[in-house]
This record gives sequence, C-alpha cells and structure tokens, in this order.
Amino acid sequence: MEIPILQDLAVLFALSIGVSLLSHQLGLPPLIGYLATGLLAGPTGLGLIHGHHEVEALAEIGVILLLFAIGLEFSFAELAKIKRAVLIGGSLQMGLSFLGAGALALALGEPAREAIFIGLLVALSSTAIVLKQFGEQGLLESAAGKQGLGILIFQDLAIVPLMLLIPFLAGQSGNGRGWEILVAEGLALVVGVFVLAKWVVPWGLYRITATRSRELFLLSICSIGLLVAWSTQQLGLSLGLGAFLAGLIISESEYSLSALSSIIPFRDVFASLFFISIGMLLDLGFFAQNWGSVVALVVSVLLIKGLVLGIVGWVLKANRATQWILALSLSQIGEFSFVLAKGGVSVSLMDEPSYQLFLAVSVVTMALAPVLIQNAPKWGEKWFPEPSLKAKLTEVGLIEDHLILVGYGVTGQMLARAAVAAGTAYQIIELNSETVRQQAKLGQPIHFGDSTHPEVLLHVGIKKARVLVIAIPDAMATEATIRLAKNLAPGVKVIARARHLMQLDHLYKAGADLVVPAEYEASIEIFAQVLDQYLVPHVEIERAVREIRAEGYQMLRRVASPRAQSFDLQRHLSGLEIRWITIGERLASCHRLIDLDLRARFGVTVLAIKEGAGVAANPQAQAHICPGNEVLLLGKPEEIIKTAHFLEAGEPEPDP
Repeated sequence: MEIPILQDLAVLFALSIGVSLLSHQLGLPPLIGYLATGLLAGPTGLGLIHGHHEVEALAEIGVILLLFAIGLEFSFAELAKIKRAVLIGGSLQMGLSFLGAGALALALGEPAREAIFIGLLVALSSTAIVLKQFGEQGLLESAAGKQGLGILIFQDLAIVPLMLLIPFLAGQSGNGRGWEILVAEGLALVVGVFVLAKWVVPWGLYRITATRSRELFLLSICSIGLLVAWSTQQLGLSLGLGAFLAGLIISESEYSLSALSSIIPFRDVFASLFFISIGMLLDLGFFAQNWGSVVALVVSVLLIKGLVLGIVGWVLKANRATQWILALSLSQIGEFSFVLAKGGVSVSLMDEPSYQLFLAVSVVTMALAPVLIQNAPKWGEKWFPEPSLKAKLTEVGLIEDHLILVGYGVTGQMLARAAVAAGTAYQIIELNSETVRQQAKLGQPIHFGDSTHPEVLLHVGIKKARVLVIAIPDAMATEATIRLAKNLAPGVKVIARARHLMQLDHLYKAGADLVVPAEYEASIEIFAQVLDQYLVPHVEIERAVREIRAEGYQMLRRVASPRAQSFDLQRHLSGLEIRWITIGERLASCHRLIDLDLRARFGVTVLAIKEGAGVAANPQAQAHICPGNEVLLLGKPEEIIKTAHFLEAGEPEPDP
C-alpha cells in the first residue's frame, strides 16, 4: 500500500540536509536552511510536496515538542520570578506594537476594523523561533532570555481573547462562548495544572520509573505532553501553550531532566518540519511581483516592534545590551498570527491579496529572526560597550568549578560527604528513582537522568565543572559518558571506576584522566592494612601502593615479580608478630610492668594495655596490668607463646 506522506517526508528531509549544509557553510543558522527547504519544495517552488495538510499536521507536533521541552527546563518557582516580565512587559509590548502597526495600516488606507486586526497580528512574535534560538545560544538563562520568555508567555495567553475578538471585529455574533465561560475554563486550567504538577504526575512517574523501562517512561512523557496540549486546545487555548504547561507540570518532579533528554531527538525532527512548513506558505510569484512593498513593510515591522521592545526593556530596567537583544529577537511576526490571519480571511476581515502580502512579510521577518538573534549579543557588545557586559548577559550565581557525581551508590555517597566537608559544590546524576526521591527530600542536588545524554550533562553544568566522577556498574554507559563529557568539556577531569581490570584500556582510550579498578583497589586496601599490622612505616606502605598502581596492578595479578621492588618488605617483616593477650588468674593482683619485666624474661614489648573500653597505648614502666586486662605484645612468635603461658593460662613460667 502506497503512503504518500512517506514520499513527502523523504523529499523534505533529503532536501533539508543539502540546504542546511549549504547554510552551515555560509555561517547561517539552521532555521534559514529549513525555511529555504520549504520555499524550494513548496507549491510555488519546485512543487515537490503533495500532502500539504499532512505536513502541517506533523509540523504542529514539532511546535508541541519544542515548547514542551522549553517547559521542562523551567519550573513554577522560576516562572514566578519573571511575573513582572509577563504582566508588565507582555502587556506593554502587545499594546504598543498593536498601536504602532495599526496606525501604520490606517496611514496606508486600510479601514479601521482591518487596521485593528493587522495591528493584533503584528503584535505577536514567534515563540518557536525565539526560544529555539535562545536555547541553542545559551541565552535562556540570561536576563534577555527570562524577559523574552515572559513576553512570549503573555502573547500565548492573549491568543484566546484574540480568537474571540475576530468575529466581533467582522460584525458577527461570535462563537457562543461568553467571557464567563472563558474565565471558568481558565480557572479550571490553573487548578488542573496545579493538581497534576503537585500530586498526580510525580506519583505516576515514580511508579513508572520504578519499572526501569525506558520505553514505558518515554510513552508516559509523550502522553502527558500531548494530552495536556490537546486539553488546552479544547479550551480554545493554543497547542503551544498547552505543551509549555505540560513541560512545567513534569518539571516539578524529579524526572524532568530524563524526560527532556528523551524527547530531544523527536523535538528536533518534528520542529524542523514546522519551519519547513512555514517556508512552504510563501508564494514566490507574489513576492516577485510585490517585492518592493514586502521589503518596505518588513523594515517597518522590524522598526516598530524593535522600538517598542526597547521601550519595554527600559521599563523593565534592563541594561542597554539586554534591551538591544530583546529588540532584535522578538521583532518578527509569530507563527500563530497565521492561524489568526486564516480566521480573519474566513470572516472577510482580510482579502486574499492582503493575506498574501501579510504572509510574505511574516515569512521574511521569521527568516531574518535567526540571523538577528544569533548576532544580537555580539552587536550589543560592540555598539553598547559596558563594563562586564558578558557577565550581565548571563544569570548571576550559576554553579561552576563543581564536582559532578554519576551514580549515587557507596562511592557516590562517600564523595558527596567529602565534598560537603570540603565546602565543594556538587551535582548528582542517578537512574534509581527511589534513590532520587529519597535524596531529593533530604535536599541533595540530585537529578534523575541518563549521563549518556548530552542534555543531562549540560543541565548539571559539565562545561563549568572541574571534576566528573563516574561510579556506575554499566561499563558501556561509563565509556559513553566519558566520550560525551570530553566532547562537551575537554578541560574537565574525568575519573571513572572500573569493575574489572580489562576495562582500563578502553576507558583510558575513551578519554578518562584516571581509572580506578574496584576489585584491585580493594586488594590494595587489604595489602596496606596487612603491612600496617606488621608495623611497616607508612612512608613505605604509600610507596608500595604507588608502585602497584603505576604498573597497572600487575603485582596483584602475578604470583611473583620478575623484578625487584624498590621497597623491601623483608627488611620490615623480620619475623615479628603482634598479638592481644588476656591476663589470666596467674596474676592474683595488679602488677607494674617494671616488676613483671616481660622484655627481660621473654623478649617481648608491651605496645598497649586495654581495660574495658579504654586503651592505653605505649604504656610507661609504672603502668599496671590487672587480671582481665588485655595487653598488645610485639615479639617473635615463640616469645609471645611463652608470655601467653605465663599471663593467660596460669601456668608456671617455662624454663629458659
């Protein structure tokens, strides 16, 4: 059975590869390549695509996943921090942009209703493009990123009343949904999101992650995102806003990081379809005939919105660099304006030529947006030089020079305690949901995620970390994590634990700076303790341990070494022995060591006396030993045996 959409997808993806490679060679953002692919493959280009509606449907999934991922990277606490940008910045930007664009439409001879409608369309910006570019450039955590997000959230919330307004502007009675219903639906949405985020989703994901099934976890995450997005659409809200809320719901649980890393590949594929579909909307013939008008309107839109956003940034008390980034980043026309424009055409608020002109202007502004956003920080630094500008572009207080622990077993817990004692900041990555849940309640900086995914390492700040310790039993995951970490942050020191010696070469080749084989390290510890019992000086013990490690633990793998060691154990292990002896009834009362004169009688030395829970080390000659005490003796085995007969068994002293 032939499936036409498969042919369309194959053509789009193959074409996008070539165009995107060319864009990369020219130093242009990937979004330019996707838009160009749409232009070439669209009905007014080469006409390669036949299932336009199917492609648009898949593109909608791209928008859902894109905004879902953005929501996963935030939380309600972080959202509360930008409420000023949402309420003040968003309302001011929408209002001033509407007035500026509407005034321009009136000046060009448009009727009042059409001018109002055009002003509303122009006031919206592209949430998908702006947030994708901000994410790729690391600007989401900057002041411009936070303020821009706040403005875009307000715009998405404003879409509902804008959709209700279209029939009234056209002189129709509306769709039957009054403001009372709208308010009730909004309240229901807020309550529903709170309940899901606080109780339902964390409870469900905890039980799903306990199964250790990656497939089940991924299905659950996708289901939550799509169901919440569909629910908001049923309430008249945008799919994008619903997807963002779904991401926020999951972000309140311990599993947001793993969820983000799981959907990134799907997000990137479907989001590219969205931008390709935008390019397919442009009529190249119309553009060629009216390019002068299109260019003039594009410049006008960018200037009006850029000026408005500069004012908004000033009101929000942003520095000049942040104002500049906002002005360039949000000056395009948004993707949801296309939906509103189609609604306006259906009720005769906009005729077909005006619609085509609007599409041409919108697509051009969206095509320029990635270039403007990519260069905004650089231009801001050049044209508005300020002290510590780079520092101002980034959120203050981000963790750096820290320790990252992959795995929170015995090794991870010991290292975490050591980090606390040393005052070192650390982050933990763990795949055991129960461990994550318990430790998160205790305030540990622990994240549920797979360290082989770049998003997980980036989330815990791999690029600014000093040391990464990998202490997990999975050898393949350990090697993959090492390679990924060195690719993302070549300067980070990677220390890995290997369960077996045969893994050493593989892990060192992967880029590890130090590999510690667990089984041989345990043997080394026993070896050191044995030497210590035989009173070998600590300097000699440390030297022996260093040599064993330096030669790759070969000493522990063979019966005898063909070469002499630099440390001489026989020099220290000269037939001596240490042993605890219990004082028996031989001594009817307490005696001083000087009176017993054990060294002269038997050739042994008393190292310590134990009485109850107390131990007196290196006792003086006047010290007493009593029946029931224990003494630690140093001497040759036969000398200690004679002493034991004298002190323990109550037997008479053997003849010399």
